Amino acid sequence: MKRMIMFLAVLMVTVLFSGVTALADSFVTPAPAMVESEDGSHVFSFNPDNSSEFPEMGVYRNTEPLELVYAINFGSITFLNDFYFSADMKYFVHFPTITQDTVLLFYEDGILMESYRIPNLVKDKRVVSYSVSMAMWYDFNSRILDVENNTFTVTTNDDLTYVFDITTGKAIKGDIITTDEIWSPFNTMEEGPPRTPHDDAHITDLVSDLSDYITESGSVDLQLDDGQIVTVTIANADTIQPDEAARPPMDTSLLIGIIAMAAFTAGLVVLLLLVKRKK
Repeated sequence: MKRMIMFLAVLMVTVLFSGVTALADSFVTPAPAMVESEDGSHVFSFNPDNSSEFPEMGVYRNTEPLELVYAINFGSITFLNDFYFSADMKYFVHFPTITQDTVLLFYEDGILMESYRIPNLVKDKRVVSYSVSMAMWYDFNSRILDVENNTFTVTTNDDLTYVFDITTGKAIKGDIITTDEIWSPFNTMEEGPPRTPHDDAHITDLVSDLSDYITESGSVDLQLDDGQIVTVTIANADTIQPDEAARPPMDTSLLIGIIAMAAFTAGLVVLLLLVKRKK
């Protein structure tokens, strides 16, 4: 009897947690690395998980032993490809993969100078697609770091091009949009002119650059301009298969919640009956 009760309790917890984890994106665990600056004077220790085999995450003078110049700690998952450094690593741009709001940050000696949110850079909120933890708001191929001129360029999904001076964090091309509005997957869908339908080829192009971050068995939910959501599954780096049927936003999460609640209620009733019968 005790084993049966324990089994049902474990089953209930498993169902509830599976409902939660099914809503999350899956990512490859970032591997630590050491990167030397363009001029060879400094190194970047990328060590997000505080591996004992690497120095504390930050920038060091390339001496023997290494001398810490400034530490870097964002307190969240970040990837090596999220960092763009000047030749001497005095300045860097953080272009986070996992974010739905603040998407561009400029640092000098590890101190934040400027940061920009999606509404500061994108005029048409309908061009922004969302997964559970990411926002797709820019052209993946437009990210250009010009180390010689200390500039960083990016083009948004609504064809606005910005060029930033990485030594100041200021835009030297493109008009920054001043707004206090916060966008999310739930307030970006507004009525407007008909949008161009998304076919499988478009979706494949949209997520191909994310293959470095998603596990081989991972998947990402993308919200399209028309409000539909398609689940994109990456089986390997060369195969991206969009689901055939798109679904309205939040249907999956609602269904999971209903199933989890039903399982919890049923399990609780069974436990109460077992306990009553035992008495």
